Amino acid sequence: MNNFGIILRGKSLDKLPVICDSFEHCWIINSFENLHSEIRSLKGKTIEHYCNVLETTVMPESFYIDFNIKRVVISRFTWTRDARQARKRYQKQGIKNFSLIPKDLSRYTKSFERKHLKHPSTGVMSIIDAVERLKPQHLGVWVRFLRSGLSL
Repeated sequence: MNNFGIILRGKSLDKLPVICDSFEHCWIINSFENLHSEIRSLKGKTIEHYCNVLETTVMPESFYIDFNIKRVVISRFTWTRDARQARKRYQKQGIKNFSLIPKDLSRYTKSFERKHLKHPSTGVMSIIDAVERLKPQHLGVWVRFLRSGLSL
């Protein structure tokens, strides 16, 4: 994959219409329910919803339809009870395709001394996952006031 984008919430979304031509595939991280207009420039892209297991990250079915989102990545390494509950919430919104974080990435949780195998930040885990699994030539991460482009 040449170019990939990771879109997090924050002020940097103002720049999204300018930079969205630099990638065709992206992940949106957690909830964007109230930011429909801010991310409308992503329409037509291949978008996956990368999220934690909280109820607040599930968006209305109309959001998934509008942005043609067909896949959700749940930030767990195995189908834990909370991951299964999250999957049910997404299925109610019409999502049928799911994946988890690859188990080999669990090595990144060790430095955080987590009791359970989970990473403390879905946003950070999405960046690690993209670098390790997708290996894009260019990775753009848009978050808060920062836009950081990494060339791999």
